[in-house]
Parts: sequence; C-alpha cells; structure tokens
Amino acid sequence: MIRISLVVLSLASGIIYARWLGPEGVGILALLVLAKSFAFRYGNLGFGSSFAYFVAAKKISAQQIRRMVWLTSVVVSLFSVMVLLAVWRCDFSPWRDIQTELFYLSLLSVFLQFFINFHQRVLSGELRISAMNVANIISTVSRILYLVILVVVFKLGILGAISSVVLSDLTTFIYQILLSTKGNANIIEIAENDKTGKPNGTGALVASLWRYGRWNYLAMFSAFFIEELPLILLKTFSANNVAVGLFTKARGLGRQSRIVAEPVAQVLFPFTAASEKELATKRTNILCRNSLMIMALVVSLMALFIKPIIVFLYGEEFLPSADIFYVLVPGIAFWPLGRFLGTHVVGSGKSKVMLFMSLITLAVTIPVCWYLIPRYGAIGAGLSVSAIYMVRVLLGLLVYKRIIGTPISEVLVPRRTDWVYYERLQKMVRDKWFKKWRAAES
Repeated sequence: MIRISLVVLSLASGIIYARWLGPEGVGILALLVLAKSFAFRYGNLGFGSSFAYFVAAKKISAQQIRRMVWLTSVVVSLFSVMVLLAVWRCDFSPWRDIQTELFYLSLLSVFLQFFINFHQRVLSGELRISAMNVANIISTVSRILYLVILVVVFKLGILGAISSVVLSDLTTFIYQILLSTKGNANIIEIAENDKTGKPNGTGALVASLWRYGRWNYLAMFSAFFIEELPLILLKTFSANNVAVGLFTKARGLGRQSRIVAEPVAQVLFPFTAASEKELATKRTNILCRNSLMIMALVVSLMALFIKPIIVFLYGEEFLPSADIFYVLVPGIAFWPLGRFLGTHVVGSGKSKVMLFMSLITLAVTIPVCWYLIPRYGAIGAGLSVSAIYMVRVLLGLLVYKRIIGTPISEVLVPRRTDWVYYERLQKMVRDKWFKKWRAAES
C-alpha cells in the first residue's frame, strides 16, 4: 500500500512539473537532477553497499556506523562538488548552458543526498524496512508540498522546482538525523581485526569498507553512464532542452515501476548476504520470474493507453513522449529482472563480477547510443535504453547461472507452486481488510 501511495504521489509531482514548466523546463530540471546523480555515482566510492553489507553481517558497531556515515558523507560530498564545478562549463558538459544560480542551488543537495543514501543503506542492513518507507514517504510528500507552494502558488518556475528538491532533501535529512539516534544497536556487534582481535580504528575501518565496496562502486559508476548516456548524448545532439524534456517524461513513466522494484532490491541485498545460499537462491528465483510476469502485464496495459494517459496527466505538449514510451517498453519490462539478478550476485560477495558485467554493457552502450541518437533523436534515445537493458539482463542471466548454478528456466518460467504465494498474499490482504471492517462495525 505504501508503494502504491508513492507511485501516486510521484505522478502528482510529475504532473506539476509538466503543467507548470513545459517540455523545456522539464528538460532543464532533468539535467540538474542528472548533476546531483553524477556527483553521487562518482563520489560514493562504494561505501553505501559496504554499510549495508557490514551491518547485515554484524561486522560493525552502532557507534562506528554513525561516525562513518557522517565522515564519509562530508568528505565525498566536498570532493564531488569540486569536480562538478570543474567540469560545469566545459564544452562536453551537459550543464554548460544551465543558469549559474540554478546550478549552484542544485549543489546544495549533494551532501544531503550522500547522507540520506548512506543512512538508508544502514537501515537496510538492519532490516528496518518501515523506517525506510517512512523516509521515502517524507521525501515524496514534502517535495509535493514545496512544489505546490513555490511553483503553483508563487509561480517561481524552474527556480521553485529545484528549490523544492533541495528543501525535500533537507526535510528527509532532518528526519534521518533524528532516526539515527535510535539505531538498532542490538543486532550489531563490534567489528574486530582478524589478526589482533582488537576493535578496528577509523583508518582500518575505512579501508575495510573500501575493499568490500570498491568493485561495486566501479560497477555502479559504469551503471550510471549506462543509464544516463542516452540523456547526455540527447542533450549534446539537441538544439534545445525540449527533446530532453519529452524523453524524460516517457522514461519517467516507465520508471514508476522502480518505486516497487528498487526498495525490494535494497531489501534483497541484506537478506542475501545474511542467508544460506540455497534459501537466498530460492528467494531470488521466485522474485525474478514473478516480477517479469507482472511487469510484462503492467507495461503492456500502459502501452495500450499511453496516449490518453499522457494527455490527461501532462497535456498535449507532451504527446510526442508516447512514441518514445513505445520503444522503451521492452527495457521497462525487463529492468527489474536485471536489477534483482545483479543484487543477488553482489549480496553473494561477487562485487568484482558486477564490475565486469557493467564494463561489457558500457562497451555496448557507447556505440549503440552514438549510432541511434544523432539519427533518431529522442526516439533513438528510447531505443538505446531498451537495447541496453536487454544486454544487461542477458549478461545477468549468464553470470547468475554460472555463479549460482541455477538453470535459467528457474529464473524466467513461472511455477505452479508460485500460486501458493499469491493465495497467501490474497488471504493476508483479505484478513487485514476484514479486521478493519469488523473494527469499524464495532
């Protein structure tokens, strides 16, 4: 229910962006959000995944994890901001024509993003799922409130939109600071040095976190370019930001499915790290084959009604986004499958393998984007995204089969026994609503 609420709220913010900013403004906002994402991807150094793994495996104390979240957030955010300022006005930069005040304002979110992400990884390792859900709700709801005030009421346009992003990050940051004082210390044991038996110091702990997360960091850095290269090249080969805005809206509709899949993947990571191999593999297989079946159905229905959906939500200005959405359909349907497979591989301690997968996918991404986008514009960007996701899924299946030893059919083909889980879910929902109805009657 929480995830459905987040989807609805995200759509609401998307409607405000589209109706009050238009394709040009949506394109500018997408580029500013890209800057923040770029800073996080090259600056996080793999600490996020290390925090989740070390907490789930009980290799770090509550005091140590709080100190490390603050230390790494401050240091890597400062480094990331300096790099962004260095490349901002370069000829190859997608932000070279962004207004100065807008770019500086977006940089205020860099530190907030690092802290929020690192702390949520800690919550993931502690299996405090409800706390993660509350943080996501606070972020989404506060952003809409700030959007209504700054964009709809005060009509500040793109300045109000980027200000709402910063303010919602600040609101979430404050909540997570309060939450960090109530950490679940009971499930975390003090890490000890394997050789001396003494507690690790800050330097040794940073080194341990880096050693675990470095391969995943490089893989995620490559994954950033795999995800965003279509947008970057579309900006490079477009005379204005309208095409960027149209592509962003089409891709954004497809990414609504991630509001469910991404938190599931974050939870899957610590469960995989803390579970026996057989149990973890069974869980991932069930999740993969059922998510593929559900996503294929959902995306097909969306494609059937996408034009009236776009006109109703965003207005006729964004109707060209429908054609982009059509070519995104295969990638949208298969994205969760690739995400779950990759999460299982990393959770099994094979971070280096994910790096090689990302590098191979990146090697395919560059020529595909370079060929399609200059020729077909935003449609070419959509085709590139689908092609990239399909390559990623294929590599994920091959690696998963080789490392885990599971037949590909176990991952792709639904089983009759899976219906037991649907029946349990149906019964759980029915019982829950029945109890609420009885409580209301009484």
